[in-house]
Amino acid sequence: PGSGRDRVLVCLEKAGIMGCFEKEDQVFTREDVTKGKPEPEMFLLAASKLGVAPGDCLVVEDSTAGIRAAIAAKMEVVGYLGGGHAQEPWYREKIAAFGIPVVYTEDELYEYIACR
Repeated sequence: PGSGRDRVLVCLEKAGIMGCFEKEDQVFTREDVTKGKPEPEMFLLAASKLGVAPGDCLVVEDSTAGIRAAIAAKMEVVGYLGGGHAQEPWYREKIAAFGIPVVYTEDELYEYIACR
């Protein structure tokens, strides 16, 4: 389903990546769509609003619903397993089962993005 706008903004700030967004209206949440994850609506809305083709997008996801949504949107997706909720082996196995690239730290994520 995804998180609400307030929580997302706090998480982006806490993670130190809010600066990656020029404006707050470039952050999209479940509050912006009628169908949340695993439906692709949120990702397709973001691509459309930013003027980017879905195939040119990279989704960083930590949930199975989000990964399904990104795949349905025909976007590249990388699993991010650096969050505290993603440390259990069963959780990591569920994400790995999608056969997508997976990163475990912020540094690995930045390296992945830089190399694509």
